[in-house]
Amino acid sequence: MSLDLRLPNWSLPPSSTPPIAEQAPRVVLFDGGSKLGPTVKKALDGAGYDLEVLDTWSNVDETMATMAPDLVLVDVAVEGGGFELCGELRSTELGRQLPIVMLTSGALEEQLVARGLLCGADDFLCVTDRVVEFQARVRVQLRHKRDRDRLRRLRAERDNFRREAVVDALTGVPNRRATDARVEEAWSSGTPFSVVFVDVDDFKSVNDTYGHDVGDRVLKAVAQALGKALRHGDHLGRWGGEEFVLVLNGATGPEACSLTEKHRMAIEGIRGKELGARSMITASFGVASFDPNAPDPSDESLCQRADGALYKAKRNGKNRVVLAAPLGTRNSRVSMRVSDMDLSPRAPECAALEAALLKELATGRAGLPLLPEAAAEAMRLAEDPRTDMGRIARLVERDPPLAARFVAIAGSALYSRGVKPTSTQVALVRIGLAAARDLLLQAVYERSNQELPLFRAEVTRSFNRSVHAGVAARMLARELRLSYDYAYLCGLLHDIGEARIYRILAQMPRAVEFPEFVESLVMRHHPRAGADVARSWHLPPEIVEACANHHGSHVGAPVPVKIVIGADALIRICTQPLDTPPAPEDVALLIGIGLPEEATASLIAKVRETLTDAQGPQTPTQ
Repeated sequence: MSLDLRLPNWSLPPSSTPPIAEQAPRVVLFDGGSKLGPTVKKALDGAGYDLEVLDTWSNVDETMATMAPDLVLVDVAVEGGGFELCGELRSTELGRQLPIVMLTSGALEEQLVARGLLCGADDFLCVTDRVVEFQARVRVQLRHKRDRDRLRRLRAERDNFRREAVVDALTGVPNRRATDARVEEAWSSGTPFSVVFVDVDDFKSVNDTYGHDVGDRVLKAVAQALGKALRHGDHLGRWGGEEFVLVLNGATGPEACSLTEKHRMAIEGIRGKELGARSMITASFGVASFDPNAPDPSDESLCQRADGALYKAKRNGKNRVVLAAPLGTRNSRVSMRVSDMDLSPRAPECAALEAALLKELATGRAGLPLLPEAAAEAMRLAEDPRTDMGRIARLVERDPPLAARFVAIAGSALYSRGVKPTSTQVALVRIGLAAARDLLLQAVYERSNQELPLFRAEVTRSFNRSVHAGVAARMLARELRLSYDYAYLCGLLHDIGEARIYRILAQMPRAVEFPEFVESLVMRHHPRAGADVARSWHLPPEIVEACANHHGSHVGAPVPVKIVIGADALIRICTQPLDTPPAPEDVALLIGIGLPEEATASLIAKVRETLTDAQGPQTPTQ
């Protein structure tokens, strides 16, 4: 197992935790109608405890932060409810670490004690006639807290030592050792990525002119600027001196250069005067991309190419991004700025458009459709065959537009069997839990595409094609005799990234001026954009994989990817006129993923008939 060296929190805490001074344990009692305050005070008197009695709990967060207790006692009869207070305490950061004991002046009834423990209490006691036991249990709870606190301090020290071994002390980013390991890990995985070498321009002059203190401040500012521009999952490390390294996961060639350009601009925006340097702070960048089809023989070779590209950037005037040519080409390095990429006859505008799109995608949040809370919870419950249908129905009905669309689709030709459902629960019973899950996601997907200012027709076509692909994917999985519950969702959602790209571009009014280029952007970037959507919705990994890799080869691909590739082939065939024979490559693809040759024509006919009967986008078949 390799050590995960990604360190999102770069600020180093002290290397060791000072010993905690001994002080009287602080006990807080929330007293209520039972008026247990005097009894508790008498029982704890002389034990060295600092007791505070409160009769209200209107602001639990503030009370816990102000009083910082070691133990909380809760009268079950406190105003507002002792059980409710216990749950509220457990919902706070400090309350999750505190021992909580519920108290009563009456008998310890079994149901009462069980409810208290389920609400989060560590113990439940009667304080009036079992004083000695109460005193002992308070001591035990405080002892347990001291042990837990000691363990937390030891873990913090251990984590600090681990962090110091892989973090650069000056800048707080991962050091050379950690970065070497990350580059090696990425290279060993065999997936596309890029290594970017970064060198602060004229740094020696900064040190010589303004002193090493200013130089240190500049390095810290550069690390901070690079970190702010970093995507989730990418890596930033200090290589040594004024040199840093970026590892960009999944980004190669022009895309890697676009991301690197963002880092270059971030450094260019540093205000040198505020750091004590009068000169402008800039940096040069060398990018080398790893191609699994033509891999570098070692991670050192990849780093050497990035270093060579960095040297070219320095020689060509500094403050620029240079991309190393693919491995094995005659020209080992080629200068590239985002605005210089020859992407269309109007290259600068197109390059700026793609750079803006990649910038939005790099945030990880732009254009992501919202999964309503009711739908998310309902889908989670739908995964459990023991779930009560009525509970799911009530959840869906919290969102009336979603519920209305759900019932409408359930009443479509593919589901109704001639009988229209009259309520959400009737629809659920009719279609079953698995199909309900698929239907909810389809309704959410459809609703997220509404009210677009631009590209509405393109998004509608994409959605309709996706629903057809979902139907084809499920039918294909059955024909292949695969028991795979997510076949429809893989087909439905594998192109959801197209809608996300269009949603982002719709906020850029000039995008409509480049329809062909926009189409190429959607084609090139929608797999990554769709995988982000699937992750944000916490969908199973196989759906994420289907989104990310459905334009790859079916040879050796996992089942979800094969099903989606085959479904796309079926849709291409079925959308052709009846008198047009299927493309040989599509038929060969279906056979290649395991469909018997003699079953191909029959399946195509079934899919075409189902889509025709559905009269447009409907729902998954049962």
